[in-house]
Amino acid sequence: MKKLLGFALAVTLCISIHIEAKASYYPDVPLEHDYAEAINLLSERGVVGGYHDGTFRPDESVTRGQAAAFLANALELNLYHSEINPFVDLPDDHPFAPHATALYTNGIMVGHHSRTTFRPQDQLTSAQLASVLVRSFRLDEEENALENVRNATHLDNIRTLSERSFEISIPSNQVTRAELAGAIVYFMEDEREWTFCAKLACRTMNDGGREK
Repeated sequence: MKKLLGFALAVTLCISIHIEAKASYYPDVPLEHDYAEAINLLSERGVVGGYHDGTFRPDESVTRGQAAAFLANALELNLYHSEINPFVDLPDDHPFAPHATALYTNGIMVGHHSRTTFRPQDQLTSAQLASVLVRSFRLDEEENALENVRNATHLDNIRTLSERSFEISIPSNQVTRAELAGAIVYFMEDEREWTFCAKLACRTMNDGGREK
């Protein structure tokens, strides 16, 4: 039996997708939770994980470090063949350093202050989410799209998402761990054919986001 997953960000109802319902991976994510299907799907694929106590904490704000791990895993980026770690606040032995560096290499998350700090403990905002989604899934389909993605502002990217029926009404809002999972699944499971190309990966996707 399929259930409807509704993803609401910044008060606005944004998207709906169908995912096969299964037993929940986490005691704090019951099947009736709005994002249970997305969280369970990504957990099954090894994209997201919970805490040492077995919980997922879906309503906690997601940090930039956690977001880096979610996205790098979702995009299947090679974590150990990236550029030298550029972030002074992410030592090489930091658990999120490989993910942040891979995203930096692919132009998805570029850090703060001349790209020298990442701020892994800062909470991800809705505006930042818009930009990382557009960059991750190459959602700008215009001519010279890659250059457009690199130069676009958060506001530009919010508009790009709006054109795809994904609305962000309050850019300063913090994003929860569950909301990020829902957003990733929305674009990973898009039924249209698309190609994700970056310096380290190029995959043509079809049939619900599965690799052809």
